[in-house]
Amino acid sequence: MRTITVAAIAYVAVVACGVEPVSPPPNLVINTNHQAPPPPPDIRDDPACKLFRWPLSAPQAAELLKRAETFADTGIYYGGEPPPQMAAFNVLLDQPDAVRWFDDIAATGGKVGRLYALCAFQLLDSARATKLAAELRTDQGRVFTQFGCTGMHDAISDLVDFIETNSYGKYFRKSRERTYKYFSGPANICMQATAGVRHLGIFGSSLARRA
Repeated sequence: MRTITVAAIAYVAVVACGVEPVSPPPNLVINTNHQAPPPPPDIRDDPACKLFRWPLSAPQAAELLKRAETFADTGIYYGGEPPPQMAAFNVLLDQPDAVRWFDDIAATGGKVGRLYALCAFQLLDSARATKLAAELRTDQGRVFTQFGCTGMHDAISDLVDFIETNSYGKYFRKSRERTYKYFSGPANICMQATAGVRHLGIFGSSLARRA
């Protein structure tokens, strides 16, 4: 009989995200003697938020992506707010020398930054995209991903396949106007208090959110 310590958390998270919950199995047992795992990372604690200032210059945007620790979708958490990574991604694509900026991120950035570079190369240079994808597939590591309300650690190789299958570069680029408008407002996701669903991870692969 399986022992699940965080079933209630998962149930609340699903309800909060507007997904119809599935009733737990009748043989489910909650072990109250076992400490629940820590909550998943919050975007406000990510270097991307700590470095974020609007408007972003190209150097600031590049540094933000190099140091980001969360691979985030165009809209995250319950409200679907754009993350700072999406602003940085689009600011660099606006540059006349965008390839140079993303070359630097691909060469010197962290794992998350290199994934964003792969998305950019889908738009800028298919040969670069193919080369970087091959390099990333050899990485046996994992990164934290936030797709909508779903946050969890995913294998980098799986993310590469997902990015390629779903043409995520085009998808991210389409969010440009919405993202800029959002961050031009008086408040944004990096300033807001963390509460509720932002601390709730949902079981299952986050990749299923857009597969």
